[in-house]
Amino acid sequence: MDYNTQRPHLRIPEYGRITQQMVEHCCQIADRDERNRAARTLVKIMENMNPAIREEADYRKKLWDQLAELSGFKLDVDWPYPVITEEVKSQKPEKLSYSDNKIVFRHYGKITEGMLKKLEEETDPDRQREFFLEVANYMKRSYIQWKKELIPDDVIFREIVFMSEGRIQVPENIKLGDYKDVLLQAQAAPVTGKKKKKAAQPQPMGNPQRKKKKHKNVQQ
Repeated sequence: MDYNTQRPHLRIPEYGRITQQMVEHCCQIADRDERNRAARTLVKIMENMNPAIREEADYRKKLWDQLAELSGFKLDVDWPYPVITEEVKSQKPEKLSYSDNKIVFRHYGKITEGMLKKLEEETDPDRQREFFLEVANYMKRSYIQWKKELIPDDVIFREIVFMSEGRIQVPENIKLGDYKDVLLQAQAAPVTGKKKKKAAQPQPMGNPQRKKKKHKNVQQ
């Protein structure tokens, strides 16, 4: 028995073993012109096998790169594009750098921390009071949307002082808005533009009563 596990490894399984064997045969062609013609024919075959690749940008270069990979980077032809090398293919992508900044309160998000920093930089007292009210109302709305429950204003004020490490103080005689009704209305609002389908009425069991046909009296 000839098992796939005993056969050579498929470099690009999507093209199958026959395509890989044709590429290997192309590598063994001695005449360079004939080898070039065979390579162009193989690229057309690969394109027909994978027609969706035509939707990609610069798909022809990708096909030639795949041909080089199928040959184990050993095919010697006149490449129409700068072909990919084995060294470039084997390179591992660089690790993405993720932010290690921790969010103090996740229900407020990172945007709130940036808003508080802007609030610290505000020097005009009137503008600072106005900006404080905007930030605090935003935090209250975020808390209600996240937790689905109300939060007292004084808790918002304490958390602003805590998050700013005391650099922001609460203005006197300031009161936040109540977003409970707004949140409930948003949740209960029907989707516009869609008609509700009527529920199917249950059908009676058994045979329905047949209407009696009225027969005309026939005079003899």
